[in-house]
Amino acid sequence: MGIDDREEYILDLFPELLEIKDPGIRQKVIDCWLCALQESQWDNIEAMPWIPGKAEFITNVQHVRGTAQIGMMIVKTVTSSEGVSPGIAIDLDVVIAGCLLHDVGKLLEYTGPTNNTGNLTPMGRHMMHHILGVYLAMKVGLNAEIVHCIEAHRESESFPRSLEAQIVHWADLCHASAMVRLHPEVNL
Repeated sequence: MGIDDREEYILDLFPELLEIKDPGIRQKVIDCWLCALQESQWDNIEAMPWIPGKAEFITNVQHVRGTAQIGMMIVKTVTSSEGVSPGIAIDLDVVIAGCLLHDVGKLLEYTGPTNNTGNLTPMGRHMMHHILGVYLAMKVGLNAEIVHCIEAHRESESFPRSLEAQIVHWADLCHASAMVRLHPEVNL
């Protein structure tokens, strides 16, 4: 598969990428997913369940897309409500990139489908997906604001969350809570 085909593959999986206005950020988000796939044991991104071995009723792609759509709606609602929240500034590109990458590290955290999903990789036994996502994002040169969104979607104690990181966290929590409500047998 050529580079153009690989980029098209990521765009097909995550059409929300087209909402990112900055082409440099968009490209680095694509590069981050491609880097994760290359370093992982997975043959394709869409094969990975949301939580391997635990919540396999949707894919990680579906969860990431749901999180991105919720994040975009939060930003659009808050920033378009001039009478309610005048002068508020939220970087939509950072929120979209953060939402699209918040669980990218799961590809490195879990073994591929041929190795019994739900098992952790050697790195996954020592680092959770948000830390592995930070590694991937930094490797492709994403800015600190986006890296912070990936890290802070799980860890709130390390640094105060930026508004954009709070939105990524809330969007993730909202989508996860909705999915668990449909599948109460899943204990997160």
